Order: sequence, then C-alpha cells, then structure tokens
Amino acid sequence: MTDLRNLRGRREMIEAILLAVENAEQVMRICSTAAAGAADEALADAFGISDLQAQAVLDMQIRRFTPERAAAVRAELAEVNQRIRDLEGR
Repeated sequence: MTDLRNLRGRREMIEAILLAVENAEQVMRICSTAAAGAADEALADAFGISDLQAQAVLDMQIRRFTPERAAAVRAELAEVNQRIRDLEGR
C-alpha cells in the first residue's frame, strides 16, 4: 500500500509540473508579479492546485520548460499512471 501511496503522491507532483510547463508564460507572469513570498499562494489559486504542488512548481529549474522536458514529464506521468493501475488491479 505504501508503493501506491508514494506513486499517487508522485503523480500529484508530476501533474503540477506538467501544468506549469504547459502554462509556462502564465506561471512566469504570476511569479514575476506576486508579492514577495506569495507566489506559491498565487499559483495555487490560479491553477487550483495544492500548496505542495505550488511549491513543486516554484522549485522547478527553468530548463524543465523545454519541449523535450515536457515530453519526458508526460511520459513519466503515463508510466506512473500505469503503475498505479497495475497496483490497483485494473
């Protein structure tokens, strides 16, 4: 059960990263205009994500915003989703 819980948590982070990559301009705009220390809350509000997910987005390195990295994140998400389905017996 721990593996499943860990995979679900990883999926949550990957989904946030993918959302950020696919909305890079909006993420950058939010981060550049948010009050000091409020970017995480602004991201959470703008995208309907958790505080933990917003922090994961803020922790991203700018190189993750390339098309190649976006494709890698999509592939990782598909892999994690498949592993979750396997563990759930679907």
